[in-house]
This record gives sequence, C-alpha cells and structure tokens, in this order.
Amino acid sequence: MSLHSSCPRLTVARRAAIRLLLLAAPIWVASAARAHAQTIVQQSSTSLRPGDSLRVRVWREPDLSGVFMVDEHGDLTFPKLGRRSVLNVPIDSIRARVQREYAEFVRDASVEITPLYRVRVNGAVRNPGLFTVDPTMSVGDAIGLAGGVSPEGRNGAVELVRDGHRVATSISPSSRLVDLALRSGDELYVPERAWLTRNTGLLLGGLSAFASLVWAFQR
Repeated sequence: MSLHSSCPRLTVARRAAIRLLLLAAPIWVASAARAHAQTIVQQSSTSLRPGDSLRVRVWREPDLSGVFMVDEHGDLTFPKLGRRSVLNVPIDSIRARVQREYAEFVRDASVEITPLYRVRVNGAVRNPGLFTVDPTMSVGDAIGLAGGVSPEGRNGAVELVRDGHRVATSISPSSRLVDLALRSGDELYVPERAWLTRNTGLLLGGLSAFASLVWAFQR
C-alpha cells in the first residue's frame, strides 16, 4: 500500500479518536468533580473547628451528657475526662475515644456524638439570625429555625455563602446540610422574588386604573 493511500485512513482514525476524546471529556470532568465534592464533604462534615459544638449523649448518664463547645485552641472539655483536643479529629475517632475513656467510669458505656455548627440564615426569612444546626438537618429545617421564607422570598432558591462568596445557588430545601459540606460561619441566604412577581397585585391595580381612565376619556 502506498503512502498516499494510507494517509486518508490515518486522518479518519485521528478524527475518530478526537471525537471520542471530546465525548468522554465531560464524563471524566463530571466524575472528577463529584469525587472532589465528596472529598470536601467528608473533610468538612467529619471534623470540628473552633466555635463548633459537640452534642454528647451517654446512655443512662445525664451528668456525662450535654452540648460542649470547642474553644479557640481546638479543645473540648468533657465531664470527668477533662480537656481533649478535637481539632481536625474525625467524629468517629472522637466517639471511639470518648467511649473507651468513659468505660473506666460507666459499665457498658454507650456514647452518641453529633457535631453542631453555627450558621447564619439571612435574606428573605421571617427571623434572620445565627442558629446552631446539625448535619442531619435539611436546608428547609435550617430555614425553619429562622421562621421560614417570608412572603417576599423565593422558594427553592437558597444560596450558600462562605467568606462573602456564593459557593452554591438554587439549593433545594430538601438538600441535607451534610451534602453542602457545611461548616461554622457559613450563611444560608434566601433571595427575594423578582419585583414583578412580588408586586403583581400592584401592577394589575395600576393597569386597571389606567384602563378606567382611558375608558372615561373615550366616553
């Protein structure tokens, strides 16, 4: 086979390979993005930072149970155990350590631990402010702590603001907070509906009045 006869086939093969790469690229990018998002969620939702709290429940031991805050040094003071460093320690590791240490004081100690984060709920809500939430809550649950969406608010369009930047928009109220990689200091912001949708009655009233004036002048 001559060189001239093989070139067209080579060109066709290259074009086919390029098309295949172009088709596969979005899938690879999406997969990488999902993996990165999952990593962020795991890192954020399984460790504590200063200002966070930990809800501890020791079965049949109310004196050992309660809500305890992580101080500025990343330490948390447990009843009978004293100060323990919890900064960047996975929640499962904290639970295992606390249960092991409480076993010295309580027979068959059963410990349940839930991280709590401080989050601002602002925008078009009835009672904006700072609230304590746990990752198992939904976005709608957090909005409910602020009295729910106000009449001017846009349902189903919550935004996540972190360090002054919007990192997620149009979040569904059914989304779990843990899936947002939520952390203390974040803000859930409910935007207002567009002016036209918020003032439909006013606009219709104005049009009706205008139509009445036109009708009056035409008589």
